[in-house]
Amino acid sequence: MSTVKDIQKKACIKLSKKEEAYYENAFSEILKYVQQIVSVNSKEDTPIYTHDHIPKQLREDTVENSTVVNSILEQAPQKEGNYFKVPPVLGGK
Repeated sequence: MSTVKDIQKKACIKLSKKEEAYYENAFSEILKYVQQIVSVNSKEDTPIYTHDHIPKQLREDTVENSTVVNSILEQAPQKEGNYFKVPPVLGGK
């Protein structure tokens, strides 16, 4: 089992003694909770809810004109075709 010191070393971070104590306690509490969940025998329990009983509702794909692109592009300071035109981020003028 990894300790907080192992995790510090692998993550290349340095924690204070107070932080180490905090995380040791936090990890311990998390592990206790996980052990509690793992110990529950749920093999004979019936699931409360499944989506299997809901019939799939499919619809035909239809092509529709959208005005969203135009309304967004109307707000652009500069545009080219259906795209925003922005200054180069790397190495441009």
